[in-house]
Amino acid sequence: MFALQRELHTQKGQRLLAVVHVKSVKAGKLNRRANKSLLCLTVKDDVCTLQKVKVDGGKHVESQTYDTRQTWELTDLDAVDAIDAENKQFTLSFNGKQTRWQAFNVAEKTNFLFILWKICGRYIPENGPTFDHFDMSGFIGESKEDDDAGTAVDGGGAAGATGSGGGGRPDSPEGGEHDGNVLDDLAEPKVLTAQQEEDINAVLAGRDWSQSDAHEYTTGLEEKLAGLEMENIRAIIASDRQAVRLMNMLDDALDALGKVEEHMTTYDTILSSVKTDVDDVADQADVVALRTDNENNLLRDVDALVAFLDFPESVRSAMAVGDLSNMNVLRLCIEGVQMLEQRRASSLSPGLESMAAVEKHSVTLRALEDEFANRMMQFFLDHLNAQIKEQTVHESRRRRLDLYAPLMRWLKGLEPLSRFSRFSTLCQAYASALCPVYAREMHEACERCKTSSGLRGKSATSSSSTGSTTDVLSRRLQFDSAVDDLLRDVVPVRVAEQEFCMEFFASEATAAPEPRTSRRAESTSGPQREADILVELFKGTDKELISLADVAEKQDPFNTLSLMMRLEATGVASPAAARTTMLGMALAGVRSTLRGKFKEYVAQWNKAVGDSKVPVKKKFGILPACERFTSTIEHMEKVVQASVGDGDRQQVDAAMVSMAETVLATVRRIAADCKHTEVVIFENCYFLKDRLAQLKVECLKPFRDTVGVGYKQSLAHYVSSNIEVGKPMERLGTFFDGVEALLHAGTAADEVGFQMSYSKQELRKVLALYPGKEVKKNLEAMYKRVDRHLCDDTNLLVVVWRSIQEEFLKQYKRFDDLLTRCYPGSSLHLEFDVNDLLSYFVTIAKSN
Repeated sequence: MFALQRELHTQKGQRLLAVVHVKSVKAGKLNRRANKSLLCLTVKDDVCTLQKVKVDGGKHVESQTYDTRQTWELTDLDAVDAIDAENKQFTLSFNGKQTRWQAFNVAEKTNFLFILWKICGRYIPENGPTFDHFDMSGFIGESKEDDDAGTAVDGGGAAGATGSGGGGRPDSPEGGEHDGNVLDDLAEPKVLTAQQEEDINAVLAGRDWSQSDAHEYTTGLEEKLAGLEMENIRAIIASDRQAVRLMNMLDDALDALGKVEEHMTTYDTILSSVKTDVDDVADQADVVALRTDNENNLLRDVDALVAFLDFPESVRSAMAVGDLSNMNVLRLCIEGVQMLEQRRASSLSPGLESMAAVEKHSVTLRALEDEFANRMMQFFLDHLNAQIKEQTVHESRRRRLDLYAPLMRWLKGLEPLSRFSRFSTLCQAYASALCPVYAREMHEACERCKTSSGLRGKSATSSSSTGSTTDVLSRRLQFDSAVDDLLRDVVPVRVAEQEFCMEFFASEATAAPEPRTSRRAESTSGPQREADILVELFKGTDKELISLADVAEKQDPFNTLSLMMRLEATGVASPAAARTTMLGMALAGVRSTLRGKFKEYVAQWNKAVGDSKVPVKKKFGILPACERFTSTIEHMEKVVQASVGDGDRQQVDAAMVSMAETVLATVRRIAADCKHTEVVIFENCYFLKDRLAQLKVECLKPFRDTVGVGYKQSLAHYVSSNIEVGKPMERLGTFFDGVEALLHAGTAADEVGFQMSYSKQELRKVLALYPGKEVKKNLEAMYKRVDRHLCDDTNLLVVVWRSIQEEFLKQYKRFDDLLTRCYPGSSLHLEFDVNDLLSYFVTIAKSN
């Protein structure tokens, strides 16, 4: 069993619990020819399995080998049938499938089934299998006798006796204390300690192994045991004296502990007296603290009452009759409104508020507050109208008004508590007074832009279709410069005005307490009111810009892109980005209109290019649509790079891609109607690829790759198909095409020369037709033909000639390879080599 555990189960981390030698029984007949097998019960990580193990080898254990043939989990075991106490056969049912086995003897079978019964009771106590025809009571008695006689299965963790009750499940209470010990021995074998091993080795070392009388050896061991017991008794008597000494020491310790308790009782009495004194002091301290709090509260109420009633006469006089244009009076008024805000924010105790003096003073302050608010509103309106009449510069006006920002903030905080909407009236008056001023300035700036950009006068009648490309670009640059000047004059002023309005009118007011009398609630929220002011101020801006865009579009539809991108940059880039949203909202309608105009321009451009006619000239060269496309893209990219916004960049990129697709489709359409289709395609694709590589437009990179592929494909097709590189040696090419056809048909290379049409004589005749001079003459004719096809402006003749050279050299190498393979040893070869061909191509190129 140790060999089985070591050879098969130890390496798998399993522990062998029981084993039985069996043979399978099928259809009620014992299979006598079957090899010897073992039925093993193992456990690993609380998972038990039954394994059928085949044993190969001789009778000696050292020469035997083990092989696991089948494995069942113990949880799949449904029933166990011992059949009969005197029968060596038994059955095991797994998931309803019954297997029948026969052990070598009844005792080995009974031992195995008993261990199986106990293991099922331990690991699957609730859903374990049923055991039939298994007598447990009789087996327990036999197992005791077997223990005395030492009859067990081959040692190890798998030894033990087995038994069962008269059927049922393994969790029955039968078996008693003896069965539990058996299961414990099976489940966990004990390991000897180092001291136990040492003692056993000492006893065995004194054994005289030559003795054969066991009784004599046993008698000697009993005498030694009696001597050891006497030594133990003497040691116990000696330890009694030490116990007496220890008891005396414990008595002394108890006496000392009693003295300590007496001292602790004395100290507790003293601490109780001290605690009483401390409690008295704490009560007195609470009384003093309460008196101090009352005095502080009284002083605070008195100070609050004095501060409420104390309002300097100089401040009262300045707010009542003072000239607000005087800086000293303005300073006193600002102090006064701050004092009024503090009085609104602070509150007196209920008892003080009911005092007659307090009520009278409150009425006086409210009257002063209302009177000063009316005076301030009237002064602000008069001051604003006077500055507008004097045509004061906006910056100077804002700087003067900024002095009154604290009063405006106070007036805004007073609005929810007042019966009058003074602050809203001032906001509306400010917007109504300045709206005509900004509208007039915007109109004048747009008129200057129209004049400086040439939109007025004779040049306004010319369109983008008239004049040279240089003139068109010049007019576009002139318009861009004029728009830049317009935006530099208009945008900073409006941004500054917007920031001023947000600071001057939208300042946060001090929070006011709930009014003691019924007051009108604020009808309009602060941010909405400031937004209304800005919309009123800038309401003429969008109309003027749209009018400018209409005039610019008539001269050149491309001008809408320039104006759109510059307005995009204006709406995004600002010194205070968080406060430029109102200007962006004011320009949103303009940008939307310009986007629509730009889309219309792109659609018209695509239609014009798509309707391009086929040129009537013999050499097409670069099509006008390609030149127009590259010039348009170049100017669009310059306009976009001058802008810092990303909102309209996506629309421009989409327009560029749409234009590119239209141009490529136009090139292919025109090329399809021409005699030399491939020439038109690769000349124009090369032009587009080269110009786009110079412009480096990111969104057109896929298009650039597409035209690059089209250029290479059309050039290769032109070289291989239209030029027919085999024409300088046409008959030779036809001959070797037939040779290749024979090879593809399965003819061996060394048998080609035996074909009548491809014999050595026929090859010699064909080779004689193409001396070096004849080939060079044919190449010169080909060069002139290519020169007639290509346009002089593209400079692609060298590229095409080089491609023809490479293709011709490939064909020459193909001919030479076929000569070597199919006509070996015939001494037949072309009259020229690769170096001769290269010299022909170089000479022809230089001579032309």
